[in-house]
Amino acid sequence: MTEQKAWLERRKHARGFTLVEMLVVLVLTSLIATLLMQGMSFLWRLQSHYDDILNARAYQSMYVDWWRQSISGLLTDTPQGPDRFRGTAQDIHGLSLFAYGQTPGIPGRLAWSITINDGQTVLAHYHQAVFALPEGSRFAYLDDQRRKHDTWPPPQGLFPQLPAVVVILSEGQVIWAASPRQPQAPVAPDLTLGPGVTP
Repeated sequence: MTEQKAWLERRKHARGFTLVEMLVVLVLTSLIATLLMQGMSFLWRLQSHYDDILNARAYQSMYVDWWRQSISGLLTDTPQGPDRFRGTAQDIHGLSLFAYGQTPGIPGRLAWSITINDGQTVLAHYHQAVFALPEGSRFAYLDDQRRKHDTWPPPQGLFPQLPAVVVILSEGQVIWAASPRQPQAPVAPDLTLGPGVTP
């Protein structure tokens, strides 16, 4: 009997975990791990969603800047020149210092249009869809007195070659606006060099 008491005494002092305690710890650990993995999965999906939104905004900003830069670089041509600026509610054609495919600063032809592509209104450059616009979007042109015109040059009156502002409208609201920054005088059709200057 003394051996049993001694064994029980040793057992009380050198006590380990029971099987039930180990199972409880494992269940709690697996529960916490499951909750953490679900939380991490949610965070990964959320990050992916916001990355898509931020990328779309970055592309939108890039397209807006591209359009504005091409409009701000508009140039005049000779009065009867083939690249004289003209615009309708759906198309813009002219010369720009920031034309796509050209080295910036070298004049190139510019052609923007608002078209319907697969049932959606889009801004297109040379008929290649670039950016989705709200339904019913169109170009409009403002003169120096900020009067709105649907075409440029307007059908009546004397106006400079370039409008003061080119806007994209949708339901009467301005979506984008840009102003040509070049002088209104036409480009000289032929350049004569001064005395002593050789080409």
